[in-house]
Amino acid sequence: MSKPLISVIMSCYNERLNVLSQAVESILNQTYEMLQFIIIVDNPDNNGLINVLRKYSEKDSRIEIHINKKNIGLAASLNKAIDLAKGEYIARMDADDISLLYRLEEQLYYLQSKKLDITGSWYQYISDDGVKMRVIKEPATNVEKIVKYYCCVGHPTYFVKAECYRKLGGYTDLQECEDYHFLLRARKAGFRIGNYPKICLYYRLSAEGKCRKNAETIETIAWMMSRKCDEINSINNNTILSYLNSIDGKNDKRKVEEYKIASRLSSVFIKISKCIALLPFNSYARYIAKNKIVKMIELGIM
Repeated sequence: MSKPLISVIMSCYNERLNVLSQAVESILNQTYEMLQFIIIVDNPDNNGLINVLRKYSEKDSRIEIHINKKNIGLAASLNKAIDLAKGEYIARMDADDISLLYRLEEQLYYLQSKKLDITGSWYQYISDDGVKMRVIKEPATNVEKIVKYYCCVGHPTYFVKAECYRKLGGYTDLQECEDYHFLLRARKAGFRIGNYPKICLYYRLSAEGKCRKNAETIETIAWMMSRKCDEINSINNNTILSYLNSIDGKNDKRKVEEYKIASRLSSVFIKISKCIALLPFNSYARYIAKNKIVKMIELGIM
């Protein structure tokens, strides 16, 4: 029986060349070799990056380079790659991360054996210069329930049945949170979601990364999406912008900032007694922190 083709999709823009090379080589060196590696260059003026990628494509015919005529953003670039994908499965890759050698082979086996449509994996943060940091162990069970409360599948670890991407029309072209939006739409459509409980990727935390610069805004949007998960298909850039500019959106952003502080401090109490009654913050911060902990206990992940 022949192995199924896996299409790996990656968009790049202004990544450092040594970092880009690490990302590319981590895919080319996978233990699973039946690959189509689609790389979208979203910065047509970055000749250095394009030249590096062309050298790789000359050595390995599995690489396909497509250069956008202008910058169109991550979601649109990934959708372009999805349209070009020929594989039965589609795996995400970021141009500054590193996939471990066994990633694709083991995620494929896990997805098939668990009869999933989408799987992520555990991952480990690395610093800008590659120093290993915290390991993120996302839940492996009850993911369809948990994803309603927060984005519990790391976007760079996505391994997805191609039919799932196509039935959902790929990513919605949002300025932020296109990954969480996709997961909530997949959940609503009845697709099965999981996480392979093993580290498959090193996730680089760049000081210049968009997620770190806009952390509170991204988390505020995600919080809004989680509350409106039953209406997720109606959320777009216009509704997000209107929400962020509204009184509710501004209040929610302040609450998210408080919650982040409360969560960091509450972790000490959680480990001891899972009690957060002494948190020195307003009732809303205490409520959402407690609610998240209670839900995780109910779902058996704490």
